[in-house]
Parts: sequence; structure tokens; C-alpha cells
Amino acid sequence: KNLSKKRKSQIIFNFLAILVSGFAEFISLGLVIPFLGIILNPNIIWNKDYMQKISGIFGYTSGDQLIIPISIFFILSIIFANGIRTFNIWFTLRLSAAIGSDISSLMYFKTLNQPLQMHLNRNSSSIVILLIRNTSQTWNAIRSFLQVISASIISLSIIFLLILVNSSIALGIIILFGISYLSLAFVIREKLSHNSELITLEAKKLVQLVQEGIGSIREILLRNNQILFVNKFNMSDKKYRTTVAENAFLTTFSKFIMEPIGITLIALIAILMISQNYESSEVIGLLGTFALGSQRLLPSLQELFRGWGKIKISRADLKAIYNFLNLPDFDNYISNNPIIFKKNITLKSIRFRYDKKTPMILKGLNLEIKKGEKIGIVGPTGSGKSTLIDILLGLIEPNDGEILIDNINILDKNNFHNINDWRSIICYVPQDIYLGDCTIKESICFGEKRENIDIKNVISAAKKADIHSFINTLPNKYETFVGERGLRLSGGQRQRIGLARALYQKSQVVILDEATSSLDNETEKSVMNSIYKLGKEITIIMVAHRLTTLRNCDRIIKIKDGQIVLFNQSEKDLNLQP
Repeated sequence: KNLSKKRKSQIIFNFLAILVSGFAEFISLGLVIPFLGIILNPNIIWNKDYMQKISGIFGYTSGDQLIIPISIFFILSIIFANGIRTFNIWFTLRLSAAIGSDISSLMYFKTLNQPLQMHLNRNSSSIVILLIRNTSQTWNAIRSFLQVISASIISLSIIFLLILVNSSIALGIIILFGISYLSLAFVIREKLSHNSELITLEAKKLVQLVQEGIGSIREILLRNNQILFVNKFNMSDKKYRTTVAENAFLTTFSKFIMEPIGITLIALIAILMISQNYESSEVIGLLGTFALGSQRLLPSLQELFRGWGKIKISRADLKAIYNFLNLPDFDNYISNNPIIFKKNITLKSIRFRYDKKTPMILKGLNLEIKKGEKIGIVGPTGSGKSTLIDILLGLIEPNDGEILIDNINILDKNNFHNINDWRSIICYVPQDIYLGDCTIKESICFGEKRENIDIKNVISAAKKADIHSFINTLPNKYETFVGERGLRLSGGQRQRIGLARALYQKSQVVILDEATSSLDNETEKSVMNSIYKLGKEITIIMVAHRLTTLRNCDRIIKIKDGQIVLFNQSEKDLNLQP
């Protein structure tokens, strides 16, 4: 149900092509007996009444004249059957890749479109595994499913033809192969399911270990405990790869059991027919048909078995992807009608907790912020500052209360677009500015297509953030690459680019969440001076630990235990260390 109409149409086309392939297999295999018969004894074929009638239409008068046309027709049928089968393999792989790409994009969209609370509750390694490994394995399962359909139809076509040729022998072969494959599937099914869960678990551990190792590289180097991390990684990696190898064996070893069984069957059929005094031409015709039929049938059955095994292996991945795709769709409305913020932001009786098992973080909080004000927010760790910021950003919905922007309730369920209209006029500057490995220009215009970048607006924003002069000292100016996570820039420069990003978006409200806490005093002072120079048309809300950061704010608000306990008081009364 998550596939597009185009993909569904392609699946139907693929199914029809598989039916044509099955019919081609039926015809090519059915021509084996007349081909071998005409080679061994042309008169056997010529003596058939229907053959003389058909031959008469084309002017043939004897069996010898049929050798070349029947041979050509047989060769063409083999070429066509293999050609359509090759096309089906190509089309199936392309189609499964396209479906896999669609699902990957849909998964990424779903991930980015989930509410903040989901991301806070999920381990980042789970998201990485979901987007990379689980999605990749789902593509493998889809490919295997399409191949199973193809193998099933081709197998049924071959089986039907063999039954028409000799039902007793065909049924014996079908029963033997059927029981053999079903027995193997029964024996390994639980092992494949168990291995599927184990591989997913170990893959998650590997991603976690990589993240921990890279994220803690300074501590690891200082403590010289690389071996501890390497041993953990090696243990999980060994389990992961051993289990993958075991699954690969379990889904392929049947081939080496079935091939000797097939050859033995052909030999037994030959002995049986000779012992029952069949004519040599009849023996060769039947043996040729069953030999070619088995040669065609065994790979199809093996493909069916291997495809089933791969789907079984991907069970945990399919379940994870299916569950994630069926999460409720969240509003992705893009605002074309931003709120014109004129007067004030009012929070009324805001109450919030993350779930019923956790305590209330905000307990009936009330706050009014006027347009153009520069508000500072302080409070001890765990007081609810970050939660309040997330609610102001519209990233978390409070359990109770209202948020009014000039008397417009942005939480109004009947006007779902209000929240996105509000988000379109605000910008967030966190403590750690994320900068991709791109140019300074692209970093300032975060998330915007390169061809849509307004360079005049970029320069204007950079000047207001007091970073323009520094950029002009760089060799490539605004086209200079900043390095992964902005490693080629200092902390102050990264924060200024973050501020320029906010100003480029022409945001009416800028929220800074401890944006200068990692800077030294002089750099912080310089960045804050840039912020305080912004005009009265921009409302600024800042969270900080150091009061020196907030001393030029119009008001300083203190939060404690989820409530505003003091505001508009002197710095000394805030009872915080400067």
C-alpha cells in the first residue's frame, strides 16, 4: 500500500512478462520430443495425421523435409525462452531496485517528518540501522519475492509439460523434489528467523560502537583504552559476519543435494524404460525432455528455495520497516502564509511531561513576551528551560495550555496550519551549530537549493552577524569549504554563521539555546554584541547559564521546578553564579 501507482503498474507488467516466460519455457521444452524424433526417425513424425496436414500447407511432402524447419523452430524457441527469461531477470532487478529506492526515500521522509519527541526517545543508532541496513534488507526481500514469483511460474510451466509427456514419471519427480525441498525448509526455517533477529541486533551494536568510538575519541586517546573498544567491536562484528555466512550457506547448500538426486533420477528413468522394452527413439525423446526439463526445473526450484530463505532472513528488517511506514503521518504542511507577528507571544497555563510515567516538567507556566524584546531565560539544570524552548519552537506539543501569537492559538486543532505558519517566522541557534562539509554560502543558506541562493541576502545576513569581514579574508570567500561539522572554523565563527543562518531566513523571532556557552568570554562578548545590535523588529529569546551573557537583555526570567519563580529582578537576586 506504500507503493506508487507507477510501481504497481510495473509489478503487473512484470507478472505478465513472467507468464510469457513460463509459456515460452513450456513451448521450448515441448519441442524437444519432436526435434529428437525427427532427427532419429523422420517417418515417426511424418506418420502423424496432424503433422501431414500442417506440412501440406507449407508444401512439404516427406518427413525428411521437416528436419530443417523443425530444428530451426526448436532453436528459435530456445532462444526466445532464454531471451524473455533474461529480460525478466533484468526487469525484476531494476524494478526491485526502484521499489527499494522509493522505500528508502519514504523512510527518510518519515524519519525527518516525525515529531521531536520520537527522536528524543529513539537511540540514534536505531535510526541509522533503520535507514541503512533495514531498508537495504527490505530491498533484498522485495527482489527475492519477485524472483520467487518468477521461479514459481516457470517451475509450474515445466511441471505441467512434463506431466503431459509422462504423468507417472513427472509425478514421481515432483513428489521427490517437493518432499526434499519442503523438508529442508522445515529444518532451517527457525534457524533463519533466529539469525535474522541476531544480525539486526549485532548490526545495531556495531553502529553504536562506531558512534561511541568517534564521539569519544579524545577520551579514548587520553586513556589509551582503544583495545577495549576494538574487542567489543570485534566480538559483535564476528557474530554478525558469521551469522551472515551461515545464512548464505543455508540458502544455497540445497543445490548440491538436489543436483545428484536429479542426475540419479534421469539414470533410473533410462534403466526403467529400457527394462520395459521402449523403442530407442522413444527412450531418447523422453530422456531428452526430462533431462532438459530437470536442467531447467532445478535452477527454478533452487531460486524459489533461496528466495524464500532470503525473505525469511529479512523477516526482522521487514517487520521494522513495515511498522515504521505505518506510523501515523504527521503534518508536513509548508507555510505560504507566515504569521505577521505584531504584538506579543503569550503562554497560558503550559503543562508538559514526556509520558505518564515521568513527572510533570512544566507546571502551569505563564509567560508574555512582547515583540522586539530581548528575553533571557535562566534556571538550574532540569528546571524545564530546554523543554520550554522546544514548546516555543512548536516542536513539542504541551499536554495542557495555549500558545497565543497576537491572540492566534497556534495549537488550535481546527487550524493545523497555524503551528507551521509560526515555525516559518522563527529560527533556532543551538549550542552546537551543525555545519555540513559545504561552502560558507551553503552553510548560511542551510537546506536551500544552490541555484535558489540569494547572495545579496547572504552577505547582508553575514554583515549583521559580524562574520562578513572574516569571510572576505578567506581565499575563496563565500565559496570556501568549512569542513565536516565546520572543523576549519573556530567556535565563535561557527556561532556567527549560525546567527547569519537565522538572519538569512529573515526570521522575526530568534531563539538561542545556550548558543554561546562553549565560547570563551571575549568571543562570547563579541558574538553577543552582534546579537544586541539587531533591530527592534527581531524578538530574541536566549537561554544561558552565565548571567554576563544576558546582562543587556530587556528582561531575565528564572525557571525553577517547571514554573517562573522570578523575573524583572536585579542580577544579584537571581541567586546564580555569574
